[in-house]
Amino acid sequence: MNIIAIPLGALFAGLGTFIAYHGIKYCIACARMFRAGQCAPGIVTGIKTEQRRRKGRNWTAYTAVITYRTAQHEKREIEYANPIGSNAFKVGDSLTVWYDVSDPEVFTLGGWHFVKDIASFLIAALCLGLPGWGVLCIFAKI
Repeated sequence: MNIIAIPLGALFAGLGTFIAYHGIKYCIACARMFRAGQCAPGIVTGIKTEQRRRKGRNWTAYTAVITYRTAQHEKREIEYANPIGSNAFKVGDSLTVWYDVSDPEVFTLGGWHFVKDIASFLIAALCLGLPGWGVLCIFAKI
């Protein structure tokens, strides 16, 4: 039992820690962008769809194409995939885009979109990390 549980627990703990690390890094980058970056009104100009197949099931992935103008009046087009996987946008929707002045390709969306991004990292890290670290802690005491 220990031969399987310990490596499996280590795998889950490692994946949970990896996702948590990148989630924290993303949150810090977004907080820095909110303080020092620029915001611009953006408009959803298109929705890209992609058919995917996994484990015999077909599903559709949606990616919103968002257009905004920088402070230097450069027109930028970015793509944003909803982490939950649903189509949260419609063509013509207005939203706020926060971008890095030195690199306008680095962006985040404000409001609930930002909260959903953070929640997706948190849920993944907790669902993988807690069981993994729990298993390792239980077997480390034996």
